[in-house]
Amino acid sequence: MIFSSKNNFISQIDEFINKLSRQTIRQYPECKEIYKFAKNLTSACKSLGKEGETWLDEFNPEVAYKSLLSNIALMFGKSAVEPILKTFFFGYKGIREQLLNLNKKLQNGTEQQVDLHITTPIFRLSRVMNNWISSTFMSEPQDYELATEIPNGKMVYWDDELIKYAIAISQSFDDFIATKVNEFPKSIQEGVSLVSRANLYAVVAGVIGKAQSFVDEPMGLTKQLTSEEILQRQVGELKDVAPKFQKLLGTLREEKPNFVFTNLRTILNKIG
Repeated sequence: MIFSSKNNFISQIDEFINKLSRQTIRQYPECKEIYKFAKNLTSACKSLGKEGETWLDEFNPEVAYKSLLSNIALMFGKSAVEPILKTFFFGYKGIREQLLNLNKKLQNGTEQQVDLHITTPIFRLSRVMNNWISSTFMSEPQDYELATEIPNGKMVYWDDELIKYAIAISQSFDDFIATKVNEFPKSIQEGVSLVSRANLYAVVAGVIGKAQSFVDEPMGLTKQLTSEEILQRQVGELKDVAPKFQKLLGTLREEKPNFVFTNLRTILNKIG
């Protein structure tokens, strides 16, 4: 029910904000839960109506509503109307008080905000949440692992376009942290940053793993073609993407624990 203190959408928003305000990342909601929350919040905003003109911003009973109450009073007496009015009045007042308390948590702290409507912070949260989950670094990681051992008779090949894509994902994260994270409520900005960074590592790791493949060594090898020369050929493959790897290594270095950084550096050292 809309007036239920435990189940209404305001309580659900408050619970989500509390989760993202916790001190350690292990206590933060998982990405799937974040996606679900953003979707539910969008639905809640749509059900409220047009931003700034919702029934929570200002309730003006229509003629039909007043007529209904009048008819009930005529048929059953004024005593029958009083419980309806009482239930609605206290329910409506209670949910507005809940919303006012929640809005204190939804301020982003960048400046003194003056919201013209009581529901504005909810609509603002919905917008930033949808922008967040649509970012490439918040996508579902691909299940590709980076190999650190080169099979016999094989050479490492890197898909240049996928490496560029991994860098673009990393750059989108940097831009988000620099310009977008402060649009979130101040209490969850750190949590949003940590969740984003953790998912970034997983997404980039999957893209790098997908970008790596092994191809057969050149045919017609002679005794004069030593293993060192084979490595030199692999370095030739790496030359075009090497600068891009420097950017990725810089990003992945901050991962804790830095498994992806270590694995990528290991395979690059073997062929470079």
